[in-house]
Amino acid sequence: MTSLRMRLVAWYVSVAAIIVLFIALLANIAVFEVLSFEARQSLANASRRVPALVTIYEKSRPRGTSLEAYLRQELTPTGVLVHVRRMPSRGRPPMPRDGFRPGRLPPPPGERGLFWGPVPPQSLSDRLYASLIRPVGVSFPNGQALLVADPSRLQPMMALLWLVVGIFAVIVIGIAWRIALVVAEQTLEPLVRTTQALNRFGDGDFTPEAVRTSDRSEVGALAGAFNRAVEQITRAFAERSRTEAEMRQFVADAGHQLRTPLTVIMGHLSAMEAKAESPRQAMAYRSMLAQSRRMRALIDDLITLARLEHDEMRSDALLDMNELCARLPLCFDEPAQQRIGITPSSPAIFVKGDEGDLLGAFTALVDNALKYAPNGPIEITIARRDGECTIEVSDRGPGMNEADIRAAFDRFYRGGSADGVEGTGLGLSIVRKAVERVGGSVSLHSREGGGLVCRVSLPIHSVASSPRAASR
Repeated sequence: MTSLRMRLVAWYVSVAAIIVLFIALLANIAVFEVLSFEARQSLANASRRVPALVTIYEKSRPRGTSLEAYLRQELTPTGVLVHVRRMPSRGRPPMPRDGFRPGRLPPPPGERGLFWGPVPPQSLSDRLYASLIRPVGVSFPNGQALLVADPSRLQPMMALLWLVVGIFAVIVIGIAWRIALVVAEQTLEPLVRTTQALNRFGDGDFTPEAVRTSDRSEVGALAGAFNRAVEQITRAFAERSRTEAEMRQFVADAGHQLRTPLTVIMGHLSAMEAKAESPRQAMAYRSMLAQSRRMRALIDDLITLARLEHDEMRSDALLDMNELCARLPLCFDEPAQQRIGITPSSPAIFVKGDEGDLLGAFTALVDNALKYAPNGPIEITIARRDGECTIEVSDRGPGMNEADIRAAFDRFYRGGSADGVEGTGLGLSIVRKAVERVGGSVSLHSREGGGLVCRVSLPIHSVASSPRAASR
């Protein structure tokens, strides 16, 4: 956007510079016209004075002064340069009374150019000045005089002109620069705000914010189109939020409604299994009871997932992760507790979050490790790493391949090693949702030598330096 703004400013300044150059050109033409008119008048007056001055010189004959020096002395103050060429009376070409045109009076031997008398002009302005003002030739007895406008009189006027033009150019370009910045800022403001809003959308911030502008150009039309798109997105997000809320509410209501009849069914199946008349009938009742238990676990997981997706249903508290993880073995039976080992952090690490959510998430991770590694130890490590609290739950089970690790957090996904292991496929989805609610992340990694490591990273709220600080 900055480059576009600078291009607009450069365009305005370029236009201002062209206008200044055009005005400078007109001023030069006007000055040349004025000076050339004055110079022609001076040449005409000097041509009329030359015969009288020659007569005066011939009568007085000043000692040590030539005719050319005398004429220059008299005519130079008027801005006229003089060169005199003496000629014999015989063979002298006639000179018109009104002077001559350039080229009619040949230069003397050894000299070239139109101005064979005075020093030829050197600068471009002097040459232009001399080309506009033709020299005047005047004949007198036994000689000729060439009268040329003095180009040195042009220099002070041109210096003053360029000084005025320079000051004018600085003022005009400065004003044009300021105006260009203001105009570019006002012109591009809707585009800048639209870009900022789109960048927010790209960063994940979908807060609707319309771009207000009174511009009726293409940029204003773009802002209007963006506002209409924002309205559509706002309506779509509102509709999605409403639909998600309805789905969560439906799952919660359906789960609660299904719990009661399912509990009744499970009770009858247990009674019927106890009174089965044959082993085959008992096996059928046992299978139905297992599927009922699986259905109840699935309903409980769906209700838990629906609750986790409801951001308002949470209660944050300051949690000591050592104390929280120390309670995990108590959620399992005695044989499982003997297999769980915990390595606490020192000093204690505190995390702010919902105690029930995090305890349920870590319980699900430990339960998975116990099921997939039924004979190996389960290790829980709490540590501080890269400014975060890291809790790792590792096992020595069959592990997971890369494809299973990528899809492990999808709902109802069960990897290739899940055959024969009870589960709903929602456990890791619940873990990820519970961890993300407190601003953390969860990932799976294959363990060297076999097994799997589930690493949970949580933002640290504070670190205790002593047991007394930890009790606070």
